[in-house]
Amino acid sequence: SVAVFDKESDRQNRIGTSPFVFNGNDELTRTLVVYNDEFTGGTDITVNWTAEAGDPQTGAAKALQRGSFTIPVPYGEKREQLVKFNLPVKIESGRWLNLILTASKSGAERFNETNRLGALISAPVPKLIVHPREINLGTVDATSTNQWHCVRLINAGGGASEPWTLSGAGEGITFNRTNGNLRAEQEIYFQIDPTLVKPGAHSREIKVSGASGTTDAVAINFKR
Repeated sequence: SVAVFDKESDRQNRIGTSPFVFNGNDELTRTLVVYNDEFTGGTDITVNWTAEAGDPQTGAAKALQRGSFTIPVPYGEKREQLVKFNLPVKIESGRWLNLILTASKSGAERFNETNRLGALISAPVPKLIVHPREINLGTVDATSTNQWHCVRLINAGGGASEPWTLSGAGEGITFNRTNGNLRAEQEIYFQIDPTLVKPGAHSREIKVSGASGTTDAVAINFKR
């Protein structure tokens, strides 16, 4: 009901395409759309924004510039506000340029969103992430044979696509896919055949490796 959006980001569908590339000292102008889609609590919305350089390999982020403004937005309406900022002359390459937006009303934060605007100098190398990294299934029996379980693959780095392969399956664990071409996100599924598993507790590591050298794994825990 109270929100702020980056208008240009919302118009673009960048999944699977090359990112915009920004360089040192570039000036950016963004149109922020501020919503007050409620009818109590006041009409003044405070927006804070931060342009940051994010490293997908380490998760570290460095603020490049910050700003804030308060804008009156009538109940049930929206207003637009332009913000401008310059990137530093010297910036690290292979980082994502993110724009973090928050909207507050009556002193309380009501909205927070991170927008990926593009890459700094060059796109980051791919980084493959498996989610979740641990799956606990408890005891499996004959009724478990036809149950499918989901694993999500995410490319948190750059590259329009990343070829991948899966290892560690077999011996009762079957995946619907053991290789593919990852763009932004992809779901794969597995099932367990208890008749092919020895009695006792099991912890199986399933590893997913990207062609560029990025890897991650999920631990599948269960009892037979």
